[in-house]
Amino acid sequence: MKKKNRRRLTANKPPKRLAGSNDVQLSAKGMIIALIACLPLLFLGLALIFAGLNLGNKACTAETKGIVTEHSRTYASGGKTYYRNTYTYKVDGKNLTGEFINSDIGVSQNMIVTVCYDPDDPENSYVKKYQDQNVHAGIILVGVLWIGIYLVLTYFVLILRRNDRARQNQK
Repeated sequence: MKKKNRRRLTANKPPKRLAGSNDVQLSAKGMIIALIACLPLLFLGLALIFAGLNLGNKACTAETKGIVTEHSRTYASGGKTYYRNTYTYKVDGKNLTGEFINSDIGVSQNMIVTVCYDPDDPENSYVKKYQDQNVHAGIILVGVLWIGIYLVLTYFVLILRRNDRARQNQK
């Protein structure tokens, strides 16, 4: 009975403070909990990188020729000019339309483009040359950012632990 009471008393004590310092001593258990709590950042980063790399693997495996039927200028914040383009293409005798946005002047009305489409769902299409690669890079970059945040947090937790051990050894 006495041992149980001692354990309870030590469990309820405040964390040990280092002599002459306001730093709270870190426990190995606390370190592990902190690292596990940061794991969602790592998984989110990996998932975003994986998604960014797989965005190009669309189900659009068939190709046909299409024609740009509308070409209009639009503006984004910061004064950047973009062009909204509508294209038509034919699959199994059926006329279909799609849309893409590009930032260069290289597209004009009545221009012939290569359209990639999904044979199972021909309305799912994109223009091969103007597939948005910036989206892929952006998603991958955000994934790398989240992994970087995880690594920085892990580094600081480990440094805190190392400093804590060094202070204990100085006593």
